[in-house]
Amino acid sequence: MRLIAGRYELQRELGAGGMGAVWLGRDQLLRRSVAIKEVRLAPMDASGATRLTAAGFAEARTVAALSHTHIIPVYDVVEHRSRPWIVMPAVEGPTLQQRVAADGPLPVELVARIGDGLAQALDTAHGQGIIHRDVKPANVLLSDEDHPWLADFGIAQWDEEKTPAAKGSAGYAAPEQVRGDPPTRAVDVFGLGATLYYAVEGEHAFTGEDPWATLMAPSCGAPRKPERAGWLGPVLVRMMARNPEDRLTLAQVRQALADRRIPTRSRLDRLRRR
Repeated sequence: MRLIAGRYELQRELGAGGMGAVWLGRDQLLRRSVAIKEVRLAPMDASGATRLTAAGFAEARTVAALSHTHIIPVYDVVEHRSRPWIVMPAVEGPTLQQRVAADGPLPVELVARIGDGLAQALDTAHGQGIIHRDVKPANVLLSDEDHPWLADFGIAQWDEEKTPAAKGSAGYAAPEQVRGDPPTRAVDVFGLGATLYYAVEGEHAFTGEDPWATLMAPSCGAPRKPERAGWLGPVLVRMMARNPEDRLTLAQVRQALADRRIPTRSRLDRLRRR
């Protein structure tokens, strides 16, 4: 049995990515299932390990500042073997990426409902000055009745930070994010639009011959024309506009999902001021 911080038992790995792995575990003190994110990178020297630990604790503090029914909360964060481990609730269900890979494109109305929940979550984060910067299907968990949970604030940034940062994920990062511009809330609208496009179409809005070409694709052309999205298609295309000023705000996204169409220009102007 592998025990973390004398309390959390690691049972099996649920998935892994470039920034670490997520384990299914058990809190032996409170006797409940948990998900434990192990933040890890390639081997590094002592100073690199210190920075990694600081980044892990920063992620935990960021999420701890948020409370929303569509954001995975943080139970605890501990250091073990010079790495941070973030303890969260265990969500019984697949990621949105896994769900689409297994079942194919999802129904339009379901995707709209998932989108509204995620827009609420991002609006809450933005209200606290936090930009997620990595909205993608792999960072959305679906629990009972397809309730969406936004996860992984590992590269989140406070919106008063005006310094360039990590570029995000290929196919979901906005053009200005790829250029290295200081992030704004509009990058999360772009990521949400690309995520919902994948959910309803079953394929990526932007593709290239390799990961680098895919990363650059949003800067070079428009998203692939939606074929299955119906009324949702124009909303998604507007969310993924190349110019951030041309994208919908989150308030406008939620209104569009409720109205089943992009609001009129006068209503867009009123919503933009919110």
